[in-house]
Amino acid sequence: MKRLVWVAGFVIGLPLVWIGVSGWLSARQERANAGRAWKSSGLTVEQAALRFPKTVTSPAALQIEAAAKPMGIAFAYHRPPDTPEEKAFKKLDLGPFVDRAISTGDDVVAPPSPEIVAFLASHAREIAAIRSAAARDLEWATDVAAGLGARTPNMRGLRAVQNLLAADALHRLSKRDVKGALESIEAGWRINDAFRRRPEQISQIIAMMIDGHLLGMLRKVPRPAPDWIPRVARHDYRDSTVTALQVETWQLGESARGAAGAPSLLPRRGPGPPGPGATLRAPLERSLVRLWAARHARLMWKLDEQIHTLGPCALDKTGSDSLTAPYASRWNLHTASVVKSYVRTAQQAVRRSLDAELTRMILESGALRGSGTLPSSVCSGVSWQYRVTPHEISLAIDHDPLGGTSVRDLPFTFTGRR
Repeated sequence: MKRLVWVAGFVIGLPLVWIGVSGWLSARQERANAGRAWKSSGLTVEQAALRFPKTVTSPAALQIEAAAKPMGIAFAYHRPPDTPEEKAFKKLDLGPFVDRAISTGDDVVAPPSPEIVAFLASHAREIAAIRSAAARDLEWATDVAAGLGARTPNMRGLRAVQNLLAADALHRLSKRDVKGALESIEAGWRINDAFRRRPEQISQIIAMMIDGHLLGMLRKVPRPAPDWIPRVARHDYRDSTVTALQVETWQLGESARGAAGAPSLLPRRGPGPPGPGATLRAPLERSLVRLWAARHARLMWKLDEQIHTLGPCALDKTGSDSLTAPYASRWNLHTASVVKSYVRTAQQAVRRSLDAELTRMILESGALRGSGTLPSSVCSGVSWQYRVTPHEISLAIDHDPLGGTSVRDLPFTFTGRR
């Protein structure tokens, strides 16, 4: 009987000791994290999150969603299976068409298929409504304080609208309707503005992808207005992706402390209410998640310092492998996957910055004469080679600073008419 009491005391007391010790350790680590400034921004974890106040979806954004619905573009997350309109829209394959059209590295515009042309003509009214709404203030709801439970806009709907506007712009360019094409590019640019400034990493990744289309189309427009030059150069994804990492690190810590929306490190056994076992293990799991989140924040702070010191342009295969290897411990799978994903995002940010620089140089090409080289303002040690004649311009990067990595994008070359 005495042995049974000892066993029962051990079984009950050990979890209580663990909860108390891990709570003390996590609180200590959280206090240290709170006063630590990110190397890249100089802000603490809390200060980075406070840069994003809560917002609501603007009327103009709701009008874009409403205008997109009759064309088969859905923004709702929870909805019935695809409607006939959604199935018809998917069959158009607008995304692959836009990818092919802008990947040529020149200013030639191939006309879209008859099916796409017919779709654009039959929905001219809805497209005009989207372009009109995009000219006003655009905002999709943001709530950083909701932690990991914060809802982001439906990115599938956003990408579909952007593919639609891009197809419309390319169709107009193929008919030499430059003014109409620029109006569709302008609408896409303004919609993407609402996502460039969002705090989530997924928003930054999708916005970078969409900007690849927008920049590629701008390079095909003959002599766009000079005011596009500062707009192309204004946003730097190397900064916004760093900010998103800092905000999401804060959200993880807040969710772990409050349990609402906190990530689970233990497997679930199907839907329905938790059983007795899950109820008993919940305090242990919350304690473990809180301790793990505090350590994760410290590791992210270290990663930020390493990338800031190394420089994102040095994230070639050797540089990226040197960063990800120390985080590959088996017990820390989530942190390891976040590190790998963020390093890849940082690489994509460099490529998009170089893409924007190429576009800006094309827009400024009226000042170039003959042939020569220009240093890149994005990556030191990288130059652009150019050759300009009265009728043609060609630009190419002398070497890709991210060569050998898995990050692929459009080639950094262009040849076009002046």
